[in-house]
Amino acid sequence: MAMSWIGVDQLCQVVSRDTAMAHIHWLSVHWQVDVPDSGHYLWWDDKGLSLKSAAFDFRSSVHVDFVEGTRARRIRAVTGEALTRAMGCQKGLRPAIFDATAGLGGDLSVLANIGCAVSAVERQPVVAALLRDALRRAENSDTGWCERVQMKCADSLDFMSHV
Repeated sequence: MAMSWIGVDQLCQVVSRDTAMAHIHWLSVHWQVDVPDSGHYLWWDDKGLSLKSAAFDFRSSVHVDFVEGTRARRIRAVTGEALTRAMGCQKGLRPAIFDATAGLGGDLSVLANIGCAVSAVERQPVVAALLRDALRRAENSDTGWCERVQMKCADSLDFMSHV
């Protein structure tokens, strides 16, 4: 059984939140308006889904964004990067990639941006939720590479045993 998470949506953006969460079916979230006194919780605002901790500064969070910021700049500036060479990417050759530990999507976004088809698996449900939400937001922008990404929340070994 999946662990239930507390989610905070102080602005009660139910429509946008529920639309996003429909893509994150593996995570059970109880939404509320008040920030919990302790532990980790999910945060929903106009920037999407984030992970926060009641023990840290209210402004600090884990948030994935492929459209703006440092991650977006890395995606756009990858020509000749060691990762692309290690994956066998050459002029005119873009292999299909299996990312068994997708994490927050740094590698998969770079590889998909240069034209590789990427199948990504992340087993940690909250990390997978942050990644899925970032991909959803990038799909709604003009990034153009998201259609080359297939993402699942699963254990990689279990996933591969059924392929």
